[in-house]
Amino acid sequence: MDRFTSLRGTAFLFLLFLSSMWFLNFVGRTILSPVLPLIEDEFLISHAKASSIFIFLSVGYGISIFFSGLFSGIFGYRRSIVASLLITAMMLFLIPLVKVFSVLYVFSFIIGAATGIYIPAVIPLITSYYDDKTCSKAIAIHDSAASLGVFASPLIATLLLLFFQWRGVLGVIGFVF
Repeated sequence: MDRFTSLRGTAFLFLLFLSSMWFLNFVGRTILSPVLPLIEDEFLISHAKASSIFIFLSVGYGISIFFSGLFSGIFGYRRSIVASLLITAMMLFLIPLVKVFSVLYVFSFIIGAATGIYIPAVIPLITSYYDDKTCSKAIAIHDSAASLGVFASPLIATLLLLFFQWRGVLGVIGFVF
């Protein structure tokens, strides 16, 4: 396979595609934060109990990052990325159906684990598609999508909350996945 030697044309479009997946990965992990007050109100829980969702999300993410190299090595980088996105989308679709708050812990853990599979799988993919001179630029551009995702997540949630309840916001994000 010929590797991309510049960030033009198809090489840029491929990088844009990967960056959009990284952006979605971060939005999928951070979208719960701006809707958390609404979740607290609906389930009549404290800030501490509601914010513990992020402990489960972080633990799932950390465990999955640790084992993702092994998982990606066995199943392949592309399949790992697809699995990450599909599982995250499925969880975002299922969260609106939750009626018991503690189930959110399980779904948050799974979202964390699913999103953690992505980055250890995509970096080797980028290094295999871009030559040595272009690879570092491609990784830097790709990684900027994470910062954009963290910045955009509250804005996206605010915009979607004009049209949907918090459950609908998660459903729309799951659909975009």
